[in-house]
Amino acid sequence: MNNLSIHFSIKGDNIDGQLFLLPISGQYLSVDIQFGYLKVVAIVSGNKEVLHNGVFISDNRPHTVNINGYGQNLILTVDTLSSHLRLHHYFSDYSMQGIIYIGGTPNNVRTGMNLTQNWIGCLHNVTLNKMDISQISQHAIVHGNISQQHCQNDDVQLAYLTKLQSRIHFLEQIYYNQSMLYNLTFSFRSMNSQQTELLLIGESLSDHLLRIITNNNAIFIDVLGFTPLPGIINREIFDGNWHTLSIMLNQTHCRVNLDNEQRILTSGSSIQHQNITHNRTVTIQFRGCIKDFIWNNKVQFWTQSKFTLTDVLLNTCGVQNYCRPFYPCYNNGTCTNVLDTFQCQCGATSLFRGARCQDYRYMQSCYDVFRLERNSLDGWYTIDPDGYNGVLQPFPTYCVRLDPMVTTIRHQVGTDRYNIPQNSSVGPGAHIINIQYQDGENENRQNISINQVIGLINMSSVCSQVLNYFCSRSVLLNYPNQPYTWWVARHGQAMNSWSSAPIGSKKCACGVVDSCLDQKRCNCDADRQTMTSDEGMLTNKAYLPVTQLRVGYQSDDIPRQSSIQLGSLSCSGIGSPSDIITLTSSRLGIRLNQQISDNVIMISFKAKSVNGILLSLQGLSSKMIMLTVSAKQVNLTYDLQQGLGQQQLSVMSEALQLYNDDNWHQIRFRLSLARSWLSVDQVTSFENSITTARQLAPFEFDGTLSIGYDAAIGLDGYTGCLGDLYIGSKKYNLQEFIGNEIVNGCQIPCFRAPCQNFGVCKGNYSLFSCDCSSTQYIGPVCDQTRGAEFVDGNSIIYTANQFNPSPNFALLSFWTKLANVEIMNLKSFSHDGLHSELVFGIRDGRLVLTVNETDLTFDELNHIKYDDQQRHDILIDLDRNMMIVDRNELQGIPQLTIFRSLTIQLGDDNNGLGSLCLNNVSIFGLRLLDVAYQSSNSPNLQFIPNGFGHQVKEAICVNDEIVTTPAPPTTLRSTLSASTTTSTTLVSTSSSKSTASSTMVATSTPTLLSTTGSAPFTNVTSTVQVENQHATTITVVACVIGVLLVSVAIAGLYWYYVIRPKKKNDIELTSISKEIGNGNGHADQSVKVSDQSNNNVLADPPESVSVVTERDSSCYENKI
Repeated sequence: MNNLSIHFSIKGDNIDGQLFLLPISGQYLSVDIQFGYLKVVAIVSGNKEVLHNGVFISDNRPHTVNINGYGQNLILTVDTLSSHLRLHHYFSDYSMQGIIYIGGTPNNVRTGMNLTQNWIGCLHNVTLNKMDISQISQHAIVHGNISQQHCQNDDVQLAYLTKLQSRIHFLEQIYYNQSMLYNLTFSFRSMNSQQTELLLIGESLSDHLLRIITNNNAIFIDVLGFTPLPGIINREIFDGNWHTLSIMLNQTHCRVNLDNEQRILTSGSSIQHQNITHNRTVTIQFRGCIKDFIWNNKVQFWTQSKFTLTDVLLNTCGVQNYCRPFYPCYNNGTCTNVLDTFQCQCGATSLFRGARCQDYRYMQSCYDVFRLERNSLDGWYTIDPDGYNGVLQPFPTYCVRLDPMVTTIRHQVGTDRYNIPQNSSVGPGAHIINIQYQDGENENRQNISINQVIGLINMSSVCSQVLNYFCSRSVLLNYPNQPYTWWVARHGQAMNSWSSAPIGSKKCACGVVDSCLDQKRCNCDADRQTMTSDEGMLTNKAYLPVTQLRVGYQSDDIPRQSSIQLGSLSCSGIGSPSDIITLTSSRLGIRLNQQISDNVIMISFKAKSVNGILLSLQGLSSKMIMLTVSAKQVNLTYDLQQGLGQQQLSVMSEALQLYNDDNWHQIRFRLSLARSWLSVDQVTSFENSITTARQLAPFEFDGTLSIGYDAAIGLDGYTGCLGDLYIGSKKYNLQEFIGNEIVNGCQIPCFRAPCQNFGVCKGNYSLFSCDCSSTQYIGPVCDQTRGAEFVDGNSIIYTANQFNPSPNFALLSFWTKLANVEIMNLKSFSHDGLHSELVFGIRDGRLVLTVNETDLTFDELNHIKYDDQQRHDILIDLDRNMMIVDRNELQGIPQLTIFRSLTIQLGDDNNGLGSLCLNNVSIFGLRLLDVAYQSSNSPNLQFIPNGFGHQVKEAICVNDEIVTTPAPPTTLRSTLSASTTTSTTLVSTSSSKSTASSTMVATSTPTLLSTTGSAPFTNVTSTVQVENQHATTITVVACVIGVLLVSVAIAGLYWYYVIRPKKKNDIELTSISKEIGNGNGHADQSVKVSDQSNNNVLADPPESVSVVTERDSSCYENKI
């Protein structure tokens, strides 16, 4: 499909005219000048669509024009300002086939549009679909006069008088004789209708030959000796168009011609002073442009020396109609030109106001009056809580600039105490007071309906109403019997609780704190003769306002007295949203096909951590809106398509209130040619009206509105809760976008219980942390058995003087590559000096158990090497005198007595370089590693460092690998990416046994996680990636570290496969499955493998595996 490409340069002062008529795929495209502005008209199947541009082009200055079309998109660029139109009826192809008309169209050509006049001016460098017009000029048929000489002529006939005081004057000799005949012709253009002396021939008003006066679209002619005409010509002449005025004067007649409309003045007597010559000053003074000035049939050029110019520009004309081509006034406002701008008259009865009649006249509350109108003063205002498109009528209220800003609504009873008569009020609720809300200034009070009041309540965050009861021998709620006094809520509910007490409590305020008289639920229920009261305030918005009061006395046999006081309804703040969702990922967004124009956009947000794009719109022609939020600031970056580039409005959070405080905050903003503003809660940032020499195009964005992440921008999106999106008066249903990663309501990930094994979940709306410190597990979701890594001779020693061994066995799992290491040493002592000792370890790769200095070796295990960095499970049962090693039962363990004083040592403080990993350590019922890392300050524990000063670290034990947590432990902020490879690792081994274990970073401290992909908050085993706000710095550091690691890896592999002496049974690949196959966290499960003759294929392969090469190092610190 061919695209459209038109380019040309233009210079001229004609206000109207047709430049091109182009045949496009059997349809037409017309390029015209109207009101001095360029427009493109697409005519497709009889449908016309128009694209305007706001650059004034009829100023006789050179301008560059580009017109591009592709598909439904049409773009018109004049100089640097681009306008865009998305066609509803568009061309199937932009190739030109047929006759091309330049400068006008013959009358016999039917295009389906009203043709304008031919254009007069200069065109240069014209290319149509990359075809130079000079290449086709030899086939052109010329109608009228076409000349290059006119465009190259330096004679100046055009002048622009820029001010009301601007003038041109010169001397001319005037001959007074019998045959005197003078003529004067010129064209003028002006938008100024104020009275001005267009032309004066003479030295003063009292000594003149000719005066031409303009005033309010009328031209007056004053000729010496002639009777002035009352308004020689009345019609629109100050419209920005060119008008031609010619005057011919002789002794007896004055002929005036305006645009071919003629008037003739006749003198009653001839002009005196015959045969006398005078030098007369000719003065031209008005605000506008003048050209083609002819004096006595001779063309005048303003560059001639006889002319004196004051505030005049030559060879240009800046007079333009600011009400065109885009009508700048909204909502039926009337546009008028005023000097170098326009003015919109909204009308006394209009519901709109503002520089462009763009603002609805009534605010929604006093809160809005003061936050959106900086100069508003205390006084009466009319408010409309449900806005312009709501069903409720506006009503008056008195607004006071307080903190907080409060809207009050009064009622007919008033706020003074209302006395209840006794004689007509006997019985429960016998005296009825209906509440009619009303407000207004003096006699202009008007009734306010309950629905109008509810509208204000619903859009406010806090509302309250004072309700007090004063009594003497007059009960109130009378619990547990029938109440005698109550109030009625908005929907007619009789309420059995009083002010400041919970709804439905059947109490007054004193009853809530058990301070009422006579231990009643209300003071008045004590039925005392002395005057007492129950006072307080109603604050439950769901039941306000009070619509009726019911008061009654028990009887009239004794004097009883009461009065009731109901305050005005007071509301403040912004109500919480009702349509709420949660974005759970910074790479998650909602996309709406939406046109943004001069409307108010509103959205609410709530988060614990805010930093990202909340709203964005990227359209064609470099149009852009981007709303970003952070803890301390909200920024609105935008381009209003007027060639002014990007602009920004910012609102800073108030000193004690950040935007990440987990409270609702409301953002409202408006992008307008009259005035743009951004408001967050009570703080508003304004931008002044745009001032530019260009006409401002209507502000409309056609594009995709993104909420949250936008892939086109590529920056992190907002994560957290969103509510009540309004664009103009339209509310969008956010519930439609609920999916796996968009959660209904405002909920943090913990509601899905991601932490396993009773870990405690904490977090914000996109991240969560699992506190595993009170469990036997570690890891991001507390799903990994706690282990410990012993390196180069460090150890843990536990000592107890009063130890009660129960049960009487020791259990542990170990991984190591050390051929000689003491894994566990148990020593017990009695108070009378007896002692016993058990040592378990590896010697020359074989298992050795020493009981009271007697070494035990096991022939049935001699063929197995235990320094293979694989998991081995050990159970030493002292009651049954047996040991189980990887399901192999070994009998004949000597009897061992355990005394009350016990020392347990894990690790060998004399072993060589290398590492040992232990988990599932339970010795006589004592889970030693849990004690060590949950109560590291216990006096029973001692951490023995190695020669390098390193202590034993908490770790996850994995076949062929040990993953340790950072030391000291820190909180990680991590992201589980859906694209990250699942890191459960499959390992094939040459031994006869393989066990399963998951490779996953773990820590007993809270670890922040963010899940993305199709299943948010899903407990997946995945590589954890650390996020950092300083992404650029981390990227550079990561690249450097990556290069170093690659270099080390290459060197290691070279040593491993080339230099190192080969063993017969080298391990190249290892295979492990998930340690926790069924998610129960037990580490004593294994996966069967076949023998070595079957190439070590797993009999029951795990569900999710990947193949890795064996790593030489057995410990990787800070592995993420």
